[in-house]
Amino acid sequence: MGESACQKSAESQRAIKEVYQAYAPSFVRYEGAEVKAKTLRGFRQQVLDSGCFKELVVEQTACEVTYSIDNYLKLLSTLRRLEPQTKELLFSGLREKLEKFGDSVQLKFLSAVHVACKDSYTVEVE
Repeated sequence: MGESACQKSAESQRAIKEVYQAYAPSFVRYEGAEVKAKTLRGFRQQVLDSGCFKELVVEQTACEVTYSIDNYLKLLSTLRRLEPQTKELLFSGLREKLEKFGDSVQLKFLSAVHVACKDSYTVEVE
């Protein structure tokens, strides 16, 4: 991604954050790479400490996806934790801000998968 695209992405992310802060502050959460790595290590350790699993394999990959503004808002429409009026204000605010930066929004995230074998010697608790 070129420098101007990076700058545009950073500016659009700040604009998005402002709208979330105004209408859905509980959704404003940035976790840097260090926090994400710590969270993944913690989850891995919980799985191992449970004594229920063995041979844990963890894979992760950095992902980047670009949505049209309409598709981004459709994705957000799956959120059930917002009251209808709040959701309407959030969506109109996001659309207004995002349209200033073009017709799409770019998202970056870390995708992780944990796969383990059930320990056959574990006693099942009911």
